[in-house]
Amino acid sequence: MKDQDGQHVPLWSTLWQASGRDGFPPVAFVFTKQVGLKARQARIDEVTRLSEEHWQGTWRPGRPIGNTGERDGYRDYDGTVPVLATALDRLQQHGPCGAIWWRFGHDSAQTLTDALRNPDDVHAYGRREEQRSVAQRAAEEEEARRREDEYRQWEASLWPCPTCGGDVDPDDAPDLARGDDCPRCRTQRERVAAERAEAEAEWERERRGNGLFGWLRG
Repeated sequence: MKDQDGQHVPLWSTLWQASGRDGFPPVAFVFTKQVGLKARQARIDEVTRLSEEHWQGTWRPGRPIGNTGERDGYRDYDGTVPVLATALDRLQQHGPCGAIWWRFGHDSAQTLTDALRNPDDVHAYGRREEQRSVAQRAAEEEEARRREDEYRQWEASLWPCPTCGGDVDPDDAPDLARGDDCPRCRTQRERVAAERAEAEAEWERERRGNGLFGWLRG
């Protein structure tokens, strides 16, 4: 058949691509010889090892995950062939739709549908990235709400200075009581009082230094 550009393409490629899967259609091995489980698994392991380059795919690192130092990624299955294996007795007992297929690279026996899925491919990576983006946006929104609440609480804690009218921040002067003058006005008042006291003390010293005349003049 022909594709959109008029090029001849195999029918299987269009059907396989329409399934949303990468790579080529699968190859399935059905072991028909009646042997022990250990011998059967040894044969499967040997075929797995010999065909690894054709089904394993290539690991592609993705973006770092936040500030954790970890890096996610995905396995690129472009150009690979999914390889599955089962035994004839299991196929006869459970049928082709049963959880009898062991996909090379997967951890356990699965149904055919599950075995053909790639839980570590670029599509799964994209879903994880989207989930992380959603979680990050939610965390940023929560942080923004927290900061806004803190700002409102801080704003509510301010009071106007009775002398200059400026806002008094209790964080800048925790020893102040609500309604007190701001630290600047209090410092100014204390300085004026100290200067007045010093002037009075100086005047008192001068008067005493002048003897009786000073006392009479005072």
